[in-house]
Amino acid sequence: ELSEVSREHLDQTVYGRELAMMVGRADFDHLFRRRLFVARRGGRIEAFAIANPACGGRLWAVEMFRKRPTATRGVIPFLISQIARQMRAEGVS
Repeated sequence: ELSEVSREHLDQTVYGRELAMMVGRADFDHLFRRRLFVARRGGRIEAFAIANPACGGRLWAVEMFRKRPTATRGVIPFLISQIARQMRAEGVS
C-alpha cells in the first residue's frame, strides 16, 4: 500500500517519477535507521513521511512525504506536526 501511495503521488507531479538527487527514493524494504510515519483514514493509508536521524538520533529531518491525490486536505502538514509532537514526547530536540 505504501508503494501505491508513492506511485499515485509521483503520477501527479510534473516529472512523474522519482528523480535521483532531487526526490528521495522510497525503498520500504531498506529503511535502515529511518522512521516511517503513516496517516490513515478508514484503515487505508492516505499519506506517509520518512524521517532521517541526525546527531546520533538527537535530531530528525523529514526526508520524504507522499500522499494520495484523494487524501484529506492538509494531511501532510498534520502528519508533520504529529511527528514533531511524537519526537518531542520522546525527548528529541
